Amino acid sequence: MKVIETRIVPATDTKPTRIKAVAGKLSNTCILNDNYSLENNHGYIAQVLAEELGWTGEFIGGHTNDGMVWVMNSIYSEKFTV
Repeated sequence: MKVIETRIVPATDTKPTRIKAVAGKLSNTCILNDNYSLENNHGYIAQVLAEELGWTGEFIGGHTNDGMVWVMNSIYSEKFTV
């Protein structure tokens, strides 16, 4: 399963607010300075990281307490209902 997590990194004295994308346990990260003109910053940075990793396919995002999680949609995945 391919998963990307995105979260907001608060501003510091020397850096603006940023959005960080992390790909599971791979320790691959990508950081974007928060661009308020982009409608979907979390989706954009997740897409950038997926492209850097060579991952292609449709990702589905959902909100968490800390940001968002993006999971690759696979036609071979098992589905369940709660």
